[in-house]
This record gives sequence, C-alpha cells and structure tokens, in this order.
Amino acid sequence: MYMAAAKSANISSWAFTPGTPIPTAVPSHFSRRHYFVFTTSATSPHPDKKFWVDVQVPPGADRSGHWLDFAVGAHYLDGDDSVTPQLEALLAKFPDWTVPIGWSASYQHHQL
Repeated sequence: MYMAAAKSANISSWAFTPGTPIPTAVPSHFSRRHYFVFTTSATSPHPDKKFWVDVQVPPGADRSGHWLDFAVGAHYLDGDDSVTPQLEALLAKFPDWTVPIGWSASYQHHQL
C-alpha cells in the first residue's frame, strides 16, 4: 500500500488493527510525504479486516482538491487467482526448455 498526503495535509494515524504505529514518511525528492505499508497473508485476507487512515487538514486550507493519493497492489502467487487463462496461454508459448514462472497482480489507485 502506498499513500501520499497533500502538501499541507498530514497523515496522523492509520491501522489495520489497534496499536499499529503511526507511519514514517519514506525519504523522497518529491514535495509531498510518501508512505509505504507492507502486509502479507498466506491465505485470503479476512473479510472483516478494515483499514483506516486519519488525514489532518489545517484550518482554512483550500478543500477543493484531494488530500490523499492511496494505491494498493497485490500479488497472487497461489490458488485460483494466481493464473488467468490469458497468462496460461502466454506461458504455454515458451519453449519446452524454459521454466517460466508467472502469477497475477492487481493495482488500484484512488484519490481521496
């Protein structure tokens, strides 16, 4: 998961579960603070797992734009979601002497 707050905004806290620490900004040459959160699961994520984030916006700030870029990427290495029919067709085109390894990935980007 990747988050970037607007220049004048601040991510004050976030959590998947109570007690998760406040994120530390990743060093960046961009003008906004960037945050990277990594989580992994050996099985499908629990459907009740909720993520929340608090974004503080200073009083009097222009509220016409978005305050947070939020992106989630996922890799499916095993199970029904790991290989699509299109990926299976692509992998089948490789010569017998190769050992191609493939998996599915997804990416979603939102501006809040």
